[in-house]
Amino acid sequence: MTNLNDTTSAAALEMGVFSWGGVDVDLDAIPRETFVGLAKQGIIHKLGNEVAAGLVKVKEKAEKEHEGETGWEFDEDAGKIELRKGMVQKILDGTIGLRIGGPRGTTLENIAFELAMKEAEAKLAPKGYWPKANRAKGIKAEEATIDFGGREMTRENLADMYLNKYQERFKVEAELEHKARMDRAKAAKQNAVKPLAKVEEKVEDIFDALT
Repeated sequence: MTNLNDTTSAAALEMGVFSWGGVDVDLDAIPRETFVGLAKQGIIHKLGNEVAAGLVKVKEKAEKEHEGETGWEFDEDAGKIELRKGMVQKILDGTIGLRIGGPRGTTLENIAFELAMKEAEAKLAPKGYWPKANRAKGIKAEEATIDFGGREMTRENLADMYLNKYQERFKVEAELEHKARMDRAKAAKQNAVKPLAKVEEKVEDIFDALT
């Protein structure tokens, strides 16, 4: 395990600059004690708020599966513990935490994730390693999981893992895709102006004829 207090040896973390909301933060310049504190806050959020949100879905799913059973009752405390254990494992595996930015990341981060999701599905789905929705059990596609290397993974987990593995390539591809989308939007805007210009031209011709 990397020692966060070790800033002199090759084991020291080199994290670079993090950009968000129009500002740049040099992660390497953050004091280690502060960084550890921020990391704890982030983990507490994952184990608290996100687990609480996930528990609602787990409870709904369990209630549907045990519908009509006499004496059955959902154990919320046990459910929380299981979800927290799973969350900690994902943190340790590096399958979550790559995309950062409140409800959404930056435009480039979102495009990179979108590309990773598409490519991961194209590679994994034919091999049977892509979670599928189950309407009979009320499980949506984004909530579905699959056993992947002994871990329950959602589509987002798999895409995050894939993005993490090839993040440098996806960073470049996201920049190219973003430029291409901007170019297409610009071209579409220009094409939309052309018919309007022709209409204005005809209107002028009509007025000229009348006068």
